[in-house]
Amino acid sequence: MSLCICGASAQQGGIRGMVMDADFEVPLPGVKVVISETGQEAVTGDAGSYFLEQVEPGAYTLMFSKGGYTRFTQPQVIVSPGKLAEMDASLAGEYEEMDELVVKEISLGGASEIGLLNLRMESVAMMDSVGADLMSKAGASDAAQALTLVPGTTIQDGKYAVVRGLPDRYVASLMNNVRLPSADPDKRAVQLDQFPSAMIESMQVSKTFTPDQQGDASGGAVNIVLKGIPDERVLQFKIGTKYKTNVGDAGSDFPVDDAIDMGTWGHTADDIQPQDISTPWSGVVGVERGDSRPMYDWSLTAGDKFAVGSDLKVGFVGSLFYKRDASYSEGRNDKYWLENDGGLQDTMTPQYSGDNPYLTFGGTSYLNPGSELSTSLYDFRQGSEELQWGTLGGIGAETENNAVNLLYSYNFTGESTARLSEDTRGKTYFFPGYDPDDITSPGGADSDSALFGGNQDFSSFAAFNRKEELDYTERTAGSLQLRGDHTLPLGSLRIGSAFTFNEPEIDWTVAWSGSTMDTPDRRSLETYWRRDDDGDGIHRMYNDDGGRARLIRTWRSVDEDSFQYFGNINLPFEAWNDEEGFLKFGGFDDSVERSFDQNSFYTTQQLSSLQVQPSMAWEEFWSSYLNDERIDMSDYPFDVNYDGAQDITAFYLMGDLPVASFLKITGGVRFEKTELNTTMRDVDPNAQLYIPANNYGPLDFAGNEDQANAVIDQNDVLPSIGFEFIPHDKISFRGSYTETIARMTFKELVPIEQVDTLGDDPFIGNPDLQMSSIRNYDLRFDYNPYPGGLVSVSWFYKELKDVIDYRQQILGGATLATTPDNYSEGTINGYELEMRQSLGEWWEPLEGLDLGANLTLIQSELDASGAELDALAGLPEIIEAEYDDGTRDMMGTPEYLYNLNATYTVPKFGTELGLFYIFKGDALKAAGTQDSNRYIPNIYEKGYGVLNFSLSQKLGNHFKVGFKAKNLLNPEIQSVYRSEYAGEDVIRTSYKKGIEYSVGVSTTW
Repeated sequence: MSLCICGASAQQGGIRGMVMDADFEVPLPGVKVVISETGQEAVTGDAGSYFLEQVEPGAYTLMFSKGGYTRFTQPQVIVSPGKLAEMDASLAGEYEEMDELVVKEISLGGASEIGLLNLRMESVAMMDSVGADLMSKAGASDAAQALTLVPGTTIQDGKYAVVRGLPDRYVASLMNNVRLPSADPDKRAVQLDQFPSAMIESMQVSKTFTPDQQGDASGGAVNIVLKGIPDERVLQFKIGTKYKTNVGDAGSDFPVDDAIDMGTWGHTADDIQPQDISTPWSGVVGVERGDSRPMYDWSLTAGDKFAVGSDLKVGFVGSLFYKRDASYSEGRNDKYWLENDGGLQDTMTPQYSGDNPYLTFGGTSYLNPGSELSTSLYDFRQGSEELQWGTLGGIGAETENNAVNLLYSYNFTGESTARLSEDTRGKTYFFPGYDPDDITSPGGADSDSALFGGNQDFSSFAAFNRKEELDYTERTAGSLQLRGDHTLPLGSLRIGSAFTFNEPEIDWTVAWSGSTMDTPDRRSLETYWRRDDDGDGIHRMYNDDGGRARLIRTWRSVDEDSFQYFGNINLPFEAWNDEEGFLKFGGFDDSVERSFDQNSFYTTQQLSSLQVQPSMAWEEFWSSYLNDERIDMSDYPFDVNYDGAQDITAFYLMGDLPVASFLKITGGVRFEKTELNTTMRDVDPNAQLYIPANNYGPLDFAGNEDQANAVIDQNDVLPSIGFEFIPHDKISFRGSYTETIARMTFKELVPIEQVDTLGDDPFIGNPDLQMSSIRNYDLRFDYNPYPGGLVSVSWFYKELKDVIDYRQQILGGATLATTPDNYSEGTINGYELEMRQSLGEWWEPLEGLDLGANLTLIQSELDASGAELDALAGLPEIIEAEYDDGTRDMMGTPEYLYNLNATYTVPKFGTELGLFYIFKGDALKAAGTQDSNRYIPNIYEKGYGVLNFSLSQKLGNHFKVGFKAKNLLNPEIQSVYRSEYAGEDVIRTSYKKGIEYSVGVSTTW
């Protein structure tokens, strides 16, 4: 039987080939190839190749078709027994009809890597992109993860774009070229993790400024291009599930918040305690343990385009997605410093609060048995459950010269986080050998003291500490965009013998975008535990000065709306040398309004019936008793409420002049006006106001309202000049000089003490902040040996003035606070190297194997002279060791980034495999400072790498199954105290994310 089958197969043949775009000479994906006599069909892949197998010997007619292209028919394709016939084809575009209904400029390139590489070469700005195809192979689930695939980019805090080492304030975040608002209370940056990859066609990053871009795109402009209206009918459904090792290992000990039930679409109002302090409050205030919910996701997409009459086409697209996810981590969160005990020590010791833990007699230091000491060496466990859903809809109509499109998108993200932090290592640090079950062990209530004659009570010295935090946050992002594209049929206009202007092109956009962030009833509880003289365990609640207990419940709401409109007029022309150029000008306006409201409540109730629970072990949770207790609550007097407004108005003029067939000059100027202000409201008159001009001395709010408000009114003229030199059709050199700006956030201007989470250091804004200015220098060399191949080398250099960066300082007492400030200058110097290679171009058996690699090296420097170095004036040895000529690294700028990837596609079997490795180097997270001559060193985020694997397999013409494994190396993610003076790094935070495995099925009709 098997011999008969083999014999029959041997008589069959096949047809293979490549389909090209006849106009741009690039491979054309998505072309349907049909054998008219048999009905057998195939579709070209990203590389433009197709393969028809098991074709009986004979002569056939092939038909090639793709929406927007002229159908091509090839008769008399001969298939011989047991052989493959080669048949290539080229399709020409149907220029009398517009193919794409959504923004023509951004739809160029589509989702394929070859198309996006073609867009990169044609873009006036230096651009890098990643499409939906590569995002799918890499397992990127949202825009934040997709961005890490772009050379020279990374993500800060899992959400915010960092381009070429410049963090969010230097990066403009756009959706279909529309600037997005942000409801993040800390930043004006957009949280990219709220945009799922199911909605995204590509991520495009412009790394150089051109006058038609936003003036603050110093690092770059990140444009999320949403999927547009398809060229032909499509109906697609995807469903998948996942398993995470960390979540699985947690099992029924997964930390949960029993007070919140997210339900199917989000929490219900019944879950939330009313903000009424006239009656005692009850309900869950501590972390519970349970099982996490199942993790799964699904999406549904439908769309079509059809003709109405002879010249009108209309179309639509709709998409709905839904995801449930969970995460679990455990690790360390420690605070250290260098003690100054008659001289600065060179060994890190734990930070402590409370009375001085040392007494000195005869030049010798001893532990003080009367000290009420608390440390911060926490072991934490954190569980999070996430719900995300959203919708995308668009309709459009087009004729030969006009297109109008309406697009609406909405995303909802709900995340419930329960975090348990416990400090037991502080006790054992000061008392090695401490046993909580033995009061006579070192540090126990009956332990001996050689200095004080024994039987001294050391039990309150570095007592066991516990923090329980419950946080539910909802985020929404919506955008309604109306866009028009028009070509005016005015014919050509010749001006002298030098220029012939072709038909003008006009595009315009009107958009409303809104973003919210709602945190209802965040609960924070901090307690400590010790044994008394009788050996009984005692749980108590910490009290701040003034008797404020550390049981705090907070409501926070941030709303931000943006109304934006802009228009562009493009005048394409042919120069005297028959080369094409353009003259372009336009206007832009973006009005943003923000409202920030926070209401916090606390208890001063002593809870005498629960303050002491006889023989209550450390392992028992005191919070479980509070869940059923009715507790009196009071208004917290340090809440911050403010309104913010920002209006950006801009006009620009730019042009592209083809000096010769091998040389283009691009230049222009943008005028941009910034009006930005914050206004405090509903501030308690007892709240403390901190004004940098007054050396951060605390002032009563009353009588200083005007100083609390900030007003920015600034005009900027931003020039841009660049060139493109093409000595060969496969080689190009580009260079540019541009000037840009960087703005402060609303929060950075509000001069009120703000604490985000219990135990965090406070943040205090600075209404005297000034905007930064940046000069940017860029050079790039590109070599494209064949379609899809690339070798690229880039250099960039940035000079920053009035740099906005953060520093830490003591506000009086021992309160360490973070505040923004202007630093006189800074520089960033970097290199990018990138390579993409299809190995089948070099050896046919490796057809389908593609390799990619990119490396970014960054050196940043900030002049820290001024307030930061002045704060360290009492520690000259630190200044000498840590600051080279008074400079330090800029915050958030990694030393290097590199990505490695390999993909293998087997069109014959419909198989795709991908392997991706992404590494981010060390970056400064917080600059060092001193507390009463104790030095707190710089904190660096240590570099780590992420390895992901993906596999997909087609099943017939309509189904595909996929498997993904993410974070396979499961590295330790750490931040460390780093000091040249102290030597070795000391861990500040440490945890692992775990390995994630997922499977999915999709069907397309």
